[in-house]
Order: sequence, then structure tokens, then C-alpha cells
Amino acid sequence: MLPLRAAYKLATLLMHSLDTQLVATHVERSAVAATKAVPDILLYCLRYAYPYPLDDLFFLCSPPAIARMATLKGRPSSLTRFRLFVKRAARLAILVLVQALCFRILGRWTSYIASGLVMYTALGYKGTLVTIALTSVTSVTAGGVVTALVRVRALAREIMDPYLSRSKLDDKQRREWFRKHRYTVAAFTFPFYLAMQIPYLGCLAFGLAMASSPLLCTGIMHTADLYDGP
Repeated sequence: MLPLRAAYKLATLLMHSLDTQLVATHVERSAVAATKAVPDILLYCLRYAYPYPLDDLFFLCSPPAIARMATLKGRPSSLTRFRLFVKRAARLAILVLVQALCFRILGRWTSYIASGLVMYTALGYKGTLVTIALTSVTSVTAGGVVTALVRVRALAREIMDPYLSRSKLDDKQRREWFRKHRYTVAAFTFPFYLAMQIPYLGCLAFGLAMASSPLLCTGIMHTADLYDGP
């Protein structure tokens, strides 16, 4: 309870204009969500600390990939990877800064524009219009739809990108690959996303998704995509 009380005191000192009860509720919900995410985080870290079981599944599904791995270059230098990390972090910091500066002036409209852009890129023009029509006549909110879309796309990239990295596709070509197979990947990912919403048991669904992704990846990737590039 001591960390929660410290966070509550700090929030009330920094934001005098906010309702203290609202701050306390937000801190409590964040702590509960973080606790529930611990199994997922541990499994996520295990994927990178001990990748051999899933790598074995991938190579069993696609034996020619073993021969091709010997022709690939090694990992980039630490300096190169650090530069890429700094570049991504700087880009994210700029986006957060712009959002923070514009929130009081354009915050409401910015959220609408961002929500519409996410739905358009994920569902297309017709899908966006259908979603807006459904949210206007049902209890489903546009924010909930956007949140689900973002999380499903993030899950799809997390379980598929480790195998796409074994191909010769660059970042732009990987985005094109995801756009080309977005419906197949979404149909595979969405049931696991729903199962992951079950408290404390969602990590099992995440593990099943990770274990199933090698077969899906090799099944829907063309030989040119996987071995030769476009």
C-alpha cells in the first residue's frame, strides 16, 4: 500500500485542480491492471530470453529456412542498435510532446482525428463508415473499437514480427506484407485477443498464440517473401 499512497500524494500535489477521488481511483485501477499484466510480461520476456522452442517450431514448419539462415549477416553492432533505439525514442518523445502541447487547444478534435485514422487504416473506408454507424445506434463506443484495433494489431506484430525478421523484407516491405495479409492475420489474432482479456488466464492464450504463429507465418508467406524478398 505504501507505493500507492506515495503515488496518490504525488498526483494530488502536482494536480491541485483534479478531484482527489478521481486521482485515487485512477491510481488504483492502474495498479490492478499492472498486477494482472505480470504473467503476460513474464511470458513476453521469456520469448526473448529463451527463444529456442518457438524457433524450433518455425524451422520444423519451414525446413529451407535453416539453410538460408547460414547466408544471413550477423546482428548489427551495438552502436547501430543503440542509434536505432535513440531514433525511435526521439520520435516517440516528439509525438508525446506535440500531443501534450495541443491537448488543451485541439485535444478533443485530435482524439477524433486519430481515432478515425486508426479505423481507416485498419478497416478501410467502408469498414470505418460501418463502425461509425454501429457506434451511433448501439452501446459500442468508438473509443472501445479503436482500442481493440490497436491492441489486436500490436498483438499481431508481436507474434509475427520475430519470423518476418528472418526474411529479407525491410520495414516498409513488412508493413506492406501486413497490409496484404491483414484479414488473415486479424482472423488468427482476434480470438486470442479476446481470450487474453480473461484475468490471470490470458497469459495462456498469449502462449498459445506465440506457439501457433510459426505455422501461420510459414503457411501464408510466399517463398519469395520468406527467402528472396520481393
